[in-house]
Amino acid sequence: MSDKIKVVGQKIKFFREQQGLSQKKFAEIIGIGSKTLFNYEQSGNITIEVLFKIAEYFNKNPIVFLSEDSAKYVGESDVSYKSQKDSEMELIKAELKFLRLKVETLEEKNREYEKEREIKEKELKELKEKLNGMEVHLVRLGVEDSIIVQIMDYVRKIKH
Repeated sequence: MSDKIKVVGQKIKFFREQQGLSQKKFAEIIGIGSKTLFNYEQSGNITIEVLFKIAEYFNKNPIVFLSEDSAKYVGESDVSYKSQKDSEMELIKAELKFLRLKVETLEEKNREYEKEREIKEKELKELKEKLNGMEVHLVRLGVEDSIIVQIMDYVRKIKH
């Protein structure tokens, strides 16, 4: 096990002993088994949820437990703790800010698409009008051709 991870367990043990708590009593307080607490203190391998509970109990910032320098944690014991709720609120606020920016970006893209759509609709309308004009012209030409053909037939009949 890495010494960096073991530091977490050493700090838990330090703060527990500083409060005069047995492993059994402290394990009951945070809602885990005493063997589990023993393993945490020995290995430092702990879930983030339990680490937050322990940090909250000792009124410490969880960063205190994660600091690599085990000699520093006594001095860091005065670092104010942000509860898991406070940390979650900060995370939610950051996520909310991100989502607002995303919404603003999507709204801007939507406005751009709307402008493009309006331009395309105008182009489509112009093309349809042009197409209708051409169809009308073709019909006229067809009618004129038909009249010319009829006249020529009549002229041929008259000549014969």
